[in-house]
Amino acid sequence: MKKIYAVFIFIFLAISTCLFLGCQDAKFQINLPSEIVLQNEQTPLPELKLGDKKVSYDNFYYQNDDGYIYVFGNMIYLTQDAPDQFNTQLKVIYKKDTNISKTINIKKVHIEISSLSITCNTKAIFPGENVFYTINYLPQNAILRNYQVQFDHPEYVQSQDKNCFRLAGNVEFGAELTMTINVNQNLSATYKFVVNDNVYDVYNVNQLKRISNDIYGYYNIKSDIDFSDFDWNLIDEFYGVINGNNHKIMQIEYQKRLKDRQNNNNFGFIKNLYGTVRNVVFDNFNIFVHKFHDNLENMTIGSVCGLLINGEIDNVKIIDSTIYGYHDSDDKKVKTRLYIGGVAGQCKNGIISNCEIVNSKIWGATHINIEPSSIADCWTHAGGIVGDLEYGKVISCTRSDSTTVTSQVRSGSNTSAYHCICGGIVGHSYFGKILNCNSTIFNLKTIEDIEENRKANTSNTLVGAICAEVVE
Repeated sequence: MKKIYAVFIFIFLAISTCLFLGCQDAKFQINLPSEIVLQNEQTPLPELKLGDKKVSYDNFYYQNDDGYIYVFGNMIYLTQDAPDQFNTQLKVIYKKDTNISKTINIKKVHIEISSLSITCNTKAIFPGENVFYTINYLPQNAILRNYQVQFDHPEYVQSQDKNCFRLAGNVEFGAELTMTINVNQNLSATYKFVVNDNVYDVYNVNQLKRISNDIYGYYNIKSDIDFSDFDWNLIDEFYGVINGNNHKIMQIEYQKRLKDRQNNNNFGFIKNLYGTVRNVVFDNFNIFVHKFHDNLENMTIGSVCGLLINGEIDNVKIIDSTIYGYHDSDDKKVKTRLYIGGVAGQCKNGIISNCEIVNSKIWGATHINIEPSSIADCWTHAGGIVGDLEYGKVISCTRSDSTTVTSQVRSGSNTSAYHCICGGIVGHSYFGKILNCNSTIFNLKTIEDIEENRKANTSNTLVGAICAEVVE
């Protein structure tokens, strides 16, 4: 009899638990609209709630069987295969171990492009070098994927890639080249280039320092250059070409502790690189930056450049060097982010190829120290070649095992999210391409220095021999 009562009680408790959980699931419904209309290639996802309670986006999982969209963070993105207009279903799931979910309709409508233009870093181009350009169009919520690129002198063009072409090496100085982008019979844009003849030979430190006088020039380094007895002022921006001809730039040391607000938070031999650096050996290049401010977001640090935008770094070798960055803030609500790499801190739409880093140290840390009631994001993306890659390419690059890469986050506050990411070649890749690169997991390290009761609801602490985190 006792056994019968025990079985009955067990069944009763099981049914009660199921009903209770079902009620809980019904109570905490995902609060989202039934339909979202996409504005362009990326659209913010509305605030996510369970009932009236706000919940972090990272607590949700997403499914789309058509493969037209995906969700990362709080954004809905179109995939490369998505058609110009469509209707599809997105299933939003709260945690994997619950049955709380909601399916919503995602709609993309066709929007006609009304105007088109081309922008480029420079109108002056050089034989044998890559040229990067950007296609601009209105309205911005339209999508441009099908178009033709034409040149009035196709014999001047050696090769083409998306938003990039390489000028043939035998084109004469002073020659002109016009590029046309055709969308349809009624919509096109043109851009006129001139082959530059501003070529400078560089034999010593003083001649190298003159780069700032012509940031669109072509600089041929003809001998090794030693900075042992000289200081180097970082070049703010550069659009031309530096060809090292495999010579060394040696013994550069740059140390800064900054407390003031600056518009430029990028640090390297060149702060912002829009042009090309190739065939250079940086030997004993040591950069130490400690920046503190109460309202600072991104900071980038690399040996060649802090930020590479639509430019190129090719056949560069880093030896016996140190790249050190410490990003400090005490703002009440701030996203403190550091991108640090052996060659570049961050690469946007650029190309880094045939680069190598040997016997060097890369160390980056972000630190937030504010009152416990505050909320903050704390990110460190560190990579042997580049810390953060967005839509660019890293090709045939190598990090030796003798090169150490360390990514650290420190916080004395409550953190809503922190990313401590360390990659042998690339820290974090967002729609980038990493091809034929070599690195191992050896000497890659992450450090979380956050009090246990203040750790984030969502965090990424990732290490990867080639890349720690990939979004594509």
